[in-house]
Amino acid sequence: MKIPILLQTEINQFVEALRAGQNYEPKVASISDEAALDEVLVEKFVSDALSILKSCTGGITKTKEKKTENLELQLTDLALDFFEKLPHAAKFEPGFWSYLSFRLATIIVWRYPPNEKEGWGRNFLVKHAASEFPDGFLPRIILRGQIASGSNEAEAFIQQDFWRSHILRVKTGYSQTMSQSFAEKVIRNRSLVEEQRQVAKKIRSLRSNIIFELLDKTDCDSLVDSSYNT
Repeated sequence: MKIPILLQTEINQFVEALRAGQNYEPKVASISDEAALDEVLVEKFVSDALSILKSCTGGITKTKEKKTENLELQLTDLALDFFEKLPHAAKFEPGFWSYLSFRLATIIVWRYPPNEKEGWGRNFLVKHAASEFPDGFLPRIILRGQIASGSNEAEAFIQQDFWRSHILRVKTGYSQTMSQSFAEKVIRNRSLVEEQRQVAKKIRSLRSNIIFELLDKTDCDSLVDSSYNT
């Protein structure tokens, strides 16, 4: 099948309709099918993701925080497996991820109820501009899963405020190894929000002189430790 995509104008209209409590069926476009996309794979991913939502959010014995934790952990495993099976053209096509966000809008709306804040729409509108870190609900959980892989501190990758504020927005996430070192240190030190913020700023400032992507885990751990101690 051709790779289905949603153009920015369509996903914007869809987001505004959600905010207003209205229905809008966006027009789905497509791009070249040179790297054939398996329709069965896509439909199974959507179906399995919606089943996870149902299984994780039902019942009244768990808090929403716990339901959210279970939902995102299971979705992360599912999305990582799905991502690895996609052709390259689909993996790095923003419109394809916006299309999937539309298909999985029920999940996103449960996780992030509609509001008027500008950033809310970014859960659906996926951007990959050179100057901007990839955003959108699905790319975030995939990236988080990739960074968390091999870490013994899984708790660090469940804390959404930490994740969005101190990994994505300051672009620490460009280096998965540095992101992992920072997240692990936060958990071990039980760092409070203000301390996390100050250390994140120090780590960001180091980027002007150091290429994080060339460092190994030991180097990253050492830089994070020094950022805490200065």
